[in-house]
Amino acid sequence: MRLSVEVQGLEAATRPFDRLGRRLRDPGEILVEAVDTVAEANVARIRAGAGRKLAPSTLRQKRRLGQPATPLIGEGKLLRSLKPGGPGSIVRVQGETATYGTSVFYARFQKKRGGRSVISVRKPTRLLVAQQIRRDLLAR
Repeated sequence: MRLSVEVQGLEAATRPFDRLGRRLRDPGEILVEAVDTVAEANVARIRAGAGRKLAPSTLRQKRRLGQPATPLIGEGKLLRSLKPGGPGSIVRVQGETATYGTSVFYARFQKKRGGRSVISVRKPTRLLVAQQIRRDLLAR
C-alpha cells in the first residue's frame, strides 16, 4: 500500500510570516518612519506655541530683536535642528534602536523646574507611532 500526501497552499499561507520575519530582522525603515512622526509632532507643537508663557520682559526682548513671541523660537536654530536632516539634528537608527534629538547646546536649558522638555512624545503621537509600526509589520 502506498500513501502520498500533497499539501496545497502552504507557500501562500507562510508568505506573510516570511515577510514579517524579514521586517523584524531589519526594522530600520519602520524606525525611521517612527522618528519622522515624532519629529513632525515636536516641530508642530513648538510652532503652535508650546511651553510656558513668556515673561513680559522676555516678550519685550523678543519684540526688540524682531523674533516671534512664540516660546522656544528665537532665531529658529533649535526648531530647524529638530527636523531630521536639519543642521544640528541627531537621528540614528542602529538595529532595534532609534535615537532622535538635537545637538544645539542650549536645548538642555529650555526645560525648567517641572516644565516640559523640548522633545516630548505625548500620547496621541505614541498611539500614531504604534499604529504605523503595526501597519508596517503586518503590511502585505
